[in-house]
Formats: sequence, structure tokens, C-alpha cells
Amino acid sequence: MMLFSVPAALVINYEGTHSGIPEIENFPRRILGLWFTSFVFWFADRLLCDVWLWLGTPYLHALFHLLAGLAGYTIFVMFSMIDIEKRSSGHRYTAAVRYFPDKSGSIFSFPYISLHEKSC
Repeated sequence: MMLFSVPAALVINYEGTHSGIPEIENFPRRILGLWFTSFVFWFADRLLCDVWLWLGTPYLHALFHLLAGLAGYTIFVMFSMIDIEKRSSGHRYTAAVRYFPDKSGSIFSFPYISLHEKSC
């Protein structure tokens, strides 16, 4: 299943960097950074499972799921923004990316899409 990450990373990088949407320019780096970090945790958990159990800290697999989930959620936000922008002539809304709870968009904040009605 991890082999699907290679072509997916290429598509994510291409679509994010060629979308022309300034709000999501950093999303490919964010997504791939989260995914790589989660992969490192997964690999360390698989490689050193007995060591972590002996130390009483079998939490790396849980961190893998949390970071991979955040990366997956960010992928949905990125492709939703691309789709909203491509269909912008068919609706009356503008979309903006916001972050929760940190407004600066740090790596551990959750991006979400805010829709506003276009002014006439």
C-alpha cells in the first residue's frame, strides 16, 4: 500500500504547484512533509517494535495514523480548492483557506475552506 505513495506524491506536487491558487502553494510541501514524517514513525515502529514495547511506549503507530490522517485531510482541502476555482464561473462564491486553531497556518493546524458570496 505504501507503493501508492510515490505516484500520489507526484500528482499532489504537480496539481498543487500548477493550480495558480496562492493560498494552496505550500500545501504540497505540507502534505509531503506530514506524510514523510508519518512514514518515518511507521517505519521506526515496524523496525523497532520490540524495543518500543520494552520501553513501554508503543505510540509511534498511533502518531503515524494521526499525521497520515492530517495529510489526507489536507489533500481533500487542496483538491476541493482546485475544484471550486475551476468551477468558479458556475457559482456565486469565493473560497478562502482558513486555519484552526492557529491562524498562521502552522504544520499542526487544520486547514478548512470558508465560502463567501461574491459581491455584485
